[in-house]
Amino acid sequence: MGMMGNRFLGIVTSRDIDFIEDRSVRLSEVMTPKAKCLTACEPISLGEALQKLVQSKKGKLPILNEDGELVALVTRSDLKKLKDFPNAAKDANRQLLVGAAVEPKVSEMERVQRLVEAGMDVLFLEASRSRLEEQAEFIRKVKYQFPGLDVVAGNVVTPKQASPLIQAGADALRVGMGCSSLDSLPEAPAVGRPLGSAVYHVARYASEFKVPVIADGGVATSAAATIALALGASAVMCGLLLAGTTESPGDAFYHDGSRLKLYKGMSSLEVVPSQLEAKKYSQQGEDAGLKRFDGGCCCAVVDRGPAKPLIAAMLDGVRKDFKRLGAQTVKELHEDLYTMKTRFQVRSAAAFTAGRRGALA
Repeated sequence: MGMMGNRFLGIVTSRDIDFIEDRSVRLSEVMTPKAKCLTACEPISLGEALQKLVQSKKGKLPILNEDGELVALVTRSDLKKLKDFPNAAKDANRQLLVGAAVEPKVSEMERVQRLVEAGMDVLFLEASRSRLEEQAEFIRKVKYQFPGLDVVAGNVVTPKQASPLIQAGADALRVGMGCSSLDSLPEAPAVGRPLGSAVYHVARYASEFKVPVIADGGVATSAAATIALALGASAVMCGLLLAGTTESPGDAFYHDGSRLKLYKGMSSLEVVPSQLEAKKYSQQGEDAGLKRFDGGCCCAVVDRGPAKPLIAAMLDGVRKDFKRLGAQTVKELHEDLYTMKTRFQVRSAAAFTAGRRGALA
C-alpha cells in the first residue's frame, strides 16, 4: 500500500477495480504506471497544482520530491471545495487552516512539535479553571520553540486573568466561564461571570495589546453572536448550535420517534474518564481529584442534519443585524463600541414581556 514518503510507482483508483471480481489480481496489473500519470515536482503552490489539474482535465495530481517520493496528492475535489466554499479560512497557499488543542503541560511539548510538523496553524490550550500560571509558562515555551505559531489561551473572564496570558505571548483569548449550555459551574462551585460583561471588559483591555477575544459559551443564535461581536468579541464558539449535526461527533439513536445525538461537555465523565479526571485536575493527590466536581455534563439533542444550512442561516442573521447597527465589518463594529457610538440599553424582565405582548397585539 502506498503512503506519503513512499516511492511513487503509479495510481490505482476505484475506477480501476470496481468491476474486477477476482481480488487476487495484483495491483501492478491494474494500476496506471508512473510514466502515464500526470505528476508535479515540489516546490509547487496549491494554486499552481490546481491550475495544472484544470488544464489536464485529470482527477488527481501526485506531488513528488526530487527522489520520486510522494509528498502530497491534490485532487479535483480540492478544486471543487475551493469553488463551493470560497470563504473558508485558508493560508497563503490556499490550504485550509487547522487547529488542535493540548493541555498546558511540559509533557505536551512533544505533541505540540508533532502537530506543528503535521501542519497545525493554531494551538488551543485546554485548561479548565484557567490555571493561569501554567498556561503563561507553557505559552512562553511554545513561543520560544515555535515563534510563528498562533496560540489561543483561556478561559478568562476578567482583565486581571487576561494580563499574564497576554504578557506571555497569547495571540487570542477565549472568554467565558460558567455560561455554557453544558456547564454547571455557577450552580456547583459558584464560579463564573455573565458572558456579556466578561467579553466587554476583557476585550476592551485586550484591544490595547491588539489581542482578539473569542466569546465561548451560550452562543446558540445569530442574535447572541451579534451581541458578543458588538461587545468586543472578534469570533464566537458555537457548541450547542452545531451539536446534533451530521458532522458533529457522537452516536445517534432514536427515542420516542425522534433521532437524537449525544452532546458531551468537555469536562464531563463521558469525555474524560474518572481516572483521567482525577489525574488532570487533582492538586492534592489522587483522592482529592476523585472528590472534585468540575461541572461538565452530557445530554441528547435532536439531530439537525448537515451543518452547512445552519451556519448559512446564522451568518445571514448576523449580516442583517450588522446592517441594523450601521456597520459593515467587525472592525467597524468595534470602532463604534470604543468611540461610544454604539449604545446598550438594559431591559427588565417586565419590559421584555410587555414588548412581546405589544408585538403580538
